[in-house]
Formats: sequence, C-alpha cells, structure tokens
Amino acid sequence: EQVGVGIRSITEPFDTSNYIGKFSLSLFGSLAQLERDTLLERSKMGRLRRAKEGYYSGASPAKFGYQYNKQTRKLEINEPEAKTVALIFKLYSQLDASLVKVVRKLRNLGLKTKEGKQFESSSVHEILKDVTYTGTWYANRYKNKDGVCGIKPKEEWIEVKVPEIIPRELFESTQQLL
Repeated sequence: EQVGVGIRSITEPFDTSNYIGKFSLSLFGSLAQLERDTLLERSKMGRLRRAKEGYYSGASPAKFGYQYNKQTRKLEINEPEAKTVALIFKLYSQLDASLVKVVRKLRNLGLKTKEGKQFESSSVHEILKDVTYTGTWYANRYKNKDGVCGIKPKEEWIEVKVPEIIPRELFESTQQLL
C-alpha cells in the first residue's frame, strides 16, 4: 500500500486498490480470526470436559514414566521409565544426595530420557517436583493470559487419577529435601 501496490484476487471478489476491496480483505481477516478463536475455545472446553470425565489430555508424548493409551485415553505405566523415576526419587532421598550426583549415577547406568537424551539436572529436578508420579495429574492448572504464564488457584484445578509410580510420603519428603 505504501508503494501503491494493491492485491487483486482471482478467486475472491476483492481488489485492495479500492476501499471496497480493503474492506473485504479486512472482513475476511476478521472472520478468520473469529473462526480461530472459536476453534481454540471449543478445543479448550473439550479438554476440560475430558479431564472432568477422568481422561488424560496433557502434553504429548506423555510424561516420563508413562505412556498414553489412545483406546482408553488414559496414562499407563511405562515400566522401564517408571523404574527410572523410582530410582531418581530413591537416589535423591539418600543422605548426601544432590541433583548432580543423581544425574551422574543415571548416566553411569546408561539411562536416557524419553527423547533418548542424557539426563540433566533440570530434567531430574522436573521429575522430582512433579506430583503426577503420586497418582494424580491436574488439568486446568496453568494459565496463559496475554503471554503471561502462571498457575491458577487450586480450586480451578481438575484432578485426574493416574497410575501411581511413587508413594505420596516419598514425594513429600523429597519436596522437603529440595
């Protein structure tokens, strides 16, 4: 527009070199935005409904230690990964433990993340902080408003039961150590 060039479509009835064409393009853009927003809202409502029904609708692939069953729409334990999760909690609960020592032990044992990478302190820390391993995953926990992420009030969370990998007591004692 700044250099005097307009858009003329062969398939749609608009030409941006005149005011009617500019309006048409603006209208099409607004309708596309409405459709996008409607789709996002419906998707969000569907995920919340499924969570209230007890189905997992979290990140894909499933969290380390679990696998997603498409038929039941629920998480199931991935045995080799679950053993690694239990080992991480066990190692960290030892007297002189640290994230670095746990990572070193996991690497010495040749254990890898779900993506096939070596464990890092951050990935071990993420596992140790994740309450899902105690048998409860929370949907509707996070908010993202205008690009600002945060955690919603606990009353808005939706509790979904998943298979337990570690006992709640071990998780709580680990949180104290962290």
